[in-house]
Amino acid sequence: MTATLPEVVRPLLDEYLALLEEKLPGLVGGFYLQGSLALDAFNARLSDIDFVAFLNRGWTTRDLTELQNIHDTLHQKYRRWPVEGLFLEWPGQADPAKVVLPYLNQHMGKITLESTFELNDVTWWLLKEKGIALKGPEAHSLGYSVDWQALLAGMYRNQNTYWASYTRKPGRMAQLLTGWGIEWAVLGSLRQLYTFRENDITSKSGAGRYALKNLPAKWHPLVQEALNLREQPDAPSLYTSKVFRAFQAVRFLRYVRKECNRFS
Repeated sequence: MTATLPEVVRPLLDEYLALLEEKLPGLVGGFYLQGSLALDAFNARLSDIDFVAFLNRGWTTRDLTELQNIHDTLHQKYRRWPVEGLFLEWPGQADPAKVVLPYLNQHMGKITLESTFELNDVTWWLLKEKGIALKGPEAHSLGYSVDWQALLAGMYRNQNTYWASYTRKPGRMAQLLTGWGIEWAVLGSLRQLYTFRENDITSKSGAGRYALKNLPAKWHPLVQEALNLREQPDAPSLYTSKVFRAFQAVRFLRYVRKECNRFS
């Protein structure tokens, strides 16, 4: 099912595409939304606008400068939602490994050159299976496939390195004393558990709601806390102690990692 594009972001996207064609005619051959918009989980308070764009030719330094100018122009007018994405030269559009490196990455307000950032199996899968085409053929018709087992292997490594660090490294564990840290770690790790169990990809909020239905009840207060922090930030905390909440989060992350590793 194709996600419904929220009306609130249409003016920004329409202007972005118009500026790309006006300032850099013919450069962009395909423009696709992914991330929360593609997952039908856009949060007007928190979400970025994530995209993948395919170029009709190799980029130049002038293109890089003009893309930065376009971004800056839009940011002045639409400050509410960061626009983040990749501009890829992809000859043949059949093998993700054939993307020309380096490519242009629009992240945190800057256009930079990258060779790996955000260009992974999850990005390619989301694009193909759930991407929203604003320019170019429908995403599902793009001529490539994603090795699902390779995607899971990447998630397994991430679960046992990045997410494991929130139960081992003092600096990361300290982040669990904050509301942001609880939301990020609890819902982020749950997205991977959802994928291992259901062979699909969901949003942070989707993963939280899944956990409330499918995980033991003892974890429900922490999951609900994370969902409230994301969706109802003014709601009172379910915990009287941030320290106790953080300890519970460490225990929960260990539990999630153990459950994910059952599928390795």
